[in-house]
Amino acid sequence: MTQRIQQPETQPAAATTEEAEAQRRAAELMALASQNARLFEAEQRQRQLAESLREVAFVLSSSLDQATVIAKILEQLGRVISSDGAALFLQEGQDLVLVAGNSIKPSLIGTHLPVSHPNPGARVFRQKKLIIVDDVKNDPGWEIWFEAYPIRSWMGAPLFVGEKVIGVLTTDNFKVKAYTAEDGQNLQTFANHAAVAIENARLFEAKERANRELAIRVHEIMIFNDAIQTMNRTTDLISALRVVAEIIVSFLEARNCGIALLNEAKTELEVVVSASLDDRYPSTVGTKIPVTDNPSSRHVIETSHSLVIAQAQQHSLTTPLHELLRRLNTQCLMIVPLLARGEVIGTIGVDTEQPEREFTPAEVRFVETMAGQIAGAVGIARLFEAEQRQRRLAEQHSQELEAVNASLRATNAELDAFAHTVAHDLKNPLGALTTYGDLLVGYGLEMPPHELQIIFQELQRSGQKANNIVEELLLLASVRRKGSVTLKPLDMAQIVEEAQRRLSFMIADYRAEIIHPSSWPRAVGYAPWIEEVWVNYLSNGLKYGGQPPRLELGATLEENGMIRFWVRDNGPGLHPEAQARLFAEFTRLDEIRARGHGLGLSIAQRIVAKLGGQVGVESDNTPGRGCAFYFTLAAG
Repeated sequence: MTQRIQQPETQPAAATTEEAEAQRRAAELMALASQNARLFEAEQRQRQLAESLREVAFVLSSSLDQATVIAKILEQLGRVISSDGAALFLQEGQDLVLVAGNSIKPSLIGTHLPVSHPNPGARVFRQKKLIIVDDVKNDPGWEIWFEAYPIRSWMGAPLFVGEKVIGVLTTDNFKVKAYTAEDGQNLQTFANHAAVAIENARLFEAKERANRELAIRVHEIMIFNDAIQTMNRTTDLISALRVVAEIIVSFLEARNCGIALLNEAKTELEVVVSASLDDRYPSTVGTKIPVTDNPSSRHVIETSHSLVIAQAQQHSLTTPLHELLRRLNTQCLMIVPLLARGEVIGTIGVDTEQPEREFTPAEVRFVETMAGQIAGAVGIARLFEAEQRQRRLAEQHSQELEAVNASLRATNAELDAFAHTVAHDLKNPLGALTTYGDLLVGYGLEMPPHELQIIFQELQRSGQKANNIVEELLLLASVRRKGSVTLKPLDMAQIVEEAQRRLSFMIADYRAEIIHPSSWPRAVGYAPWIEEVWVNYLSNGLKYGGQPPRLELGATLEENGMIRFWVRDNGPGLHPEAQARLFAEFTRLDEIRARGHGLGLSIAQRIVAKLGGQVGVESDNTPGRGCAFYFTLAAG
């Protein structure tokens, strides 16, 4: 008989407090391990992202060509953000312009998006902050303005340069909610690198553009210097003008340049020189252009302003010339006035036969500068011609009358003095122009901008000085040639006021004090000439008066019915020998301290003599008591 021994059933024992605590700790450790794993993965992603951004920054900074930089931005963007497309917009005025993009038709490059547009890209620019759109179908401002494109998620970041936004970088995705806040931070970080690279490229291109413009200006200065030297080497006006016309044609790469001079009646222009790069182009020398029947030339002469006429064969201003322009196949026409002493003495015409070619404002300024040089040369040449005609006339009659013979000797002496003045006084400013021109030729491209600015200022100052000398020579010649003028009562207060206005900058520089009488007696004369006398007397007193100058103006009625007008300064005075030769033409009072060129007082003497008066100076050679320069006119 088998005996079965039955074990009693065992019940699970209740967990102890220690076991429960162990289980809780195990769960915490598992959660911590899981969190650490996630943090490790996030750290790895951030480390990889940081490394990618460093590499991206290096790639973007490896070029200063803007097109290359933009291409690299889109190329490197995929290393940071996963997307199905991307676009780069840059600001131009009130628009954002699409400059590059992935998955975008090339024909759409250059499309303008107004900054005020409700599109999220425009909102990014206006609000200066990142915007993420989880589903573009739910964005009220979304508009498919490129093409049918299955975009669902979209993200845009502003391109910051400092605090300024210069554009927007966008990415898009075909999935809804494809982008996270972390993606947005990454895109903004990338956009910051991209903005720096774009701005550096822009600054580099701006510098290169400035260097190119500077090189053009240096080249222009060299051309101006060559033209000045050419005109100074010859007394043959036509030869000098021909060289200038050839320079203009060559520099502008135009077809033809013609220079026409206006007749004394200002009714007709005659072409005196013509230069062309095309040997087949017929010479226009000798062509006479009536001003009255030619609206384009009349406009330039009446306004003293240059004119550029595109489509010259159809333009209303060239109607009388349409047949000629069609025969010559002229497309664009530039007309520039030749100005001497504020009056038009002729024109420069430049044309081209290329339909797409139009003269730029910079090219117009170049021709206007050359026109200024030409006008001065024409003035000098006409002055020489006038003097030479006077010399030849005197020589023809020298054997007939002794009086004419004496006049001839005086005229010859005056011409010799004139030649000496032109050679001596023009030599300094023209020499300066040549010297600085040579300096620019040799070293201009290596000079820093501030040194070039100094040279340009000296060139301008020397040119102005030479121009002033020519202006006074022309005035002296015009007074000599003018037979007589109609004497009229003078408003002396107004004349003196206008003279002071012309010298306002000089008066301010010298900090001069000028004292006027309470009223002026009435005299008769010719107002424009008397104004020149006052200008010369006042400028003389400013230069050689005290420091600062104190000038007293006044008028005294003389017994012979003449009125003596005078200017008294507080300078060192003059000894008798200097007083005796003070008003002689083409001489200097004091070679050391003289700043003028020996013409001002001689011009005053000639003017007053023409008006029946006299000039003079009174001084006891006492320092501080100065001189009293005077001129007389008949009482009115």
